[in-house]
Amino acid sequence: MKRKEEAFLVAQALVVAGVLALLILPLNSANVSQTTSSSTASSSAALSTSQSSSSTATAEPIRDLGGGGEVVGTNSDLNLGLFLNSLVIGTGNNVSVQIDEKNPTDRAIPVSTANDWAVPGLTLGPCGILNDPFGVGILPGYYTSENVSAASTLALYPPGTFNCPGVLSGVTGYSFEGLSNLAGIMQGQDSNPVTYQHMDVNVTASGYWTSAFHLFSPGYYTVVGGDEWGTLIILHFLVVPALPPNQGFPLKFTLTTNATTLTSGQSIEVGADIANTLPQIVSINVTSNWAWPQLTTGPCTAIAGIVILRGYYTQSNMTAGATPLQQFPSGLEVSCIAAVGEGGHYIFEPLGDNATVYGAAVFTVGARLVTNGYYAPGQTYNRALPNGGETITPFEPGMYTVVAGDEWGQVAFGHFEVVSP
Repeated sequence: MKRKEEAFLVAQALVVAGVLALLILPLNSANVSQTTSSSTASSSAALSTSQSSSSTATAEPIRDLGGGGEVVGTNSDLNLGLFLNSLVIGTGNNVSVQIDEKNPTDRAIPVSTANDWAVPGLTLGPCGILNDPFGVGILPGYYTSENVSAASTLALYPPGTFNCPGVLSGVTGYSFEGLSNLAGIMQGQDSNPVTYQHMDVNVTASGYWTSAFHLFSPGYYTVVGGDEWGTLIILHFLVVPALPPNQGFPLKFTLTTNATTLTSGQSIEVGADIANTLPQIVSINVTSNWAWPQLTTGPCTAIAGIVILRGYYTQSNMTAGATPLQQFPSGLEVSCIAAVGEGGHYIFEPLGDNATVYGAAVFTVGARLVTNGYYAPGQTYNRALPNGGETITPFEPGMYTVVAGDEWGQVAFGHFEVVSP
């Protein structure tokens, strides 16, 4: 009984640690080599633009792209907002930057002009900021509040003369209506607005200008949005180029087991590892195409899954009705990574098995399972009882199959035999 209880505790602990590493595996099943101790799979799917399944960027460490950005200074009663259409774009595609200024209260807020910019050179178009009290800039490289003031923004518009709309002179202040980005603009000593406008602007760019136009080259970029009252928001995005048509799928998936033969009561250790084979950062979109739905029966609906079946199975004789052994009692609660919504990206470090969601935190990708048996069908975890009130049944003598797969349709098989003591 003690061995059974220990096995449960080991399995439970490995679930918590292992689920945190379940991030991503390759697209589509292809070239699955099969052995009893390890199996490796890689896809030959052709990839094109960043809006398809994968693309690559220059070799540099993964940077933080996630979260709501860095906010520096809040020197007014207004709320400045800065938003990007995507944190990862392909070369030649547009990054869209939306900036707005809102009154968060239900009363009107008058503010005087201040001209207190945290970063100079911000703009909204070829004519500058016009009558708005804010602007944006894009900088090549990865900057934070500690060094952004020393960088120069890129010229998003060509040099030349433009027919610009009327710009009010002598603007002295703004009056923001309650719970709105609608503001009146005041001139001179007149406290009555001479015009009203919504303080909401979208800036779109796919590159920058010198004497000629240049597309954003692969790498990290910093977006800053600031207002004249000193508030500054800092965001980042990553530009990735398309893979050439003859480039195969860059991720390698490997399934390993610690043994091919076990004595009943011993544990099988299963690893599913994913590595980027290219010397470049690789960005891959989230998708959902499970080859076998039973791979999602763990305590978390993860991107990768490992199951064990009694008997000898391969991809040729696997059926949808095959039933995996229950590795976790029903109702077991563990910490799971939040699901990534449609359009999410995983970013892989070059030549390694580290990946991250939008660059927010880096994980070693893959899955781990350590177990010496299974739970009876229908067993329920009860947190009020010791060890959840459950005991594990050791593997009986016979052949077993390990199946690992992901939501991109990749599947690999391994096998082990259990013998009597």
